[in-house]
Amino acid sequence: MNVGARIRDLRIARDLGSRNLARRVGASQSHISRVEHGHQTPSLGMIERIADVLGVTPHDLLADDLSPFVAADPWLADLVPLIPALTVTQREQVLGVLRDL
Repeated sequence: MNVGARIRDLRIARDLGSRNLARRVGASQSHISRVEHGHQTPSLGMIERIADVLGVTPHDLLADDLSPFVAADPWLADLVPLIPALTVTQREQVLGVLRDL
């Protein structure tokens, strides 16, 4: 299942309309629709806001989409689950360190 389908399923399970979700995450309803139908990839910031509204972690939304990458590199299997617990600043610092290597 892709991230858009997972967002749609969770939104519906929480009896939340796409217009309401869009308003709460600061996006247009058409943007949410494009994400849910797989026509647009949401930014990490958007995934974080959607996850917050839906009461899940960003990892919960992305888990299946990341699994091919994690399976290809065992190091990622240790790293990926740690990311949701990091603050935005910490994530930016980790990304900066990785880019500098």
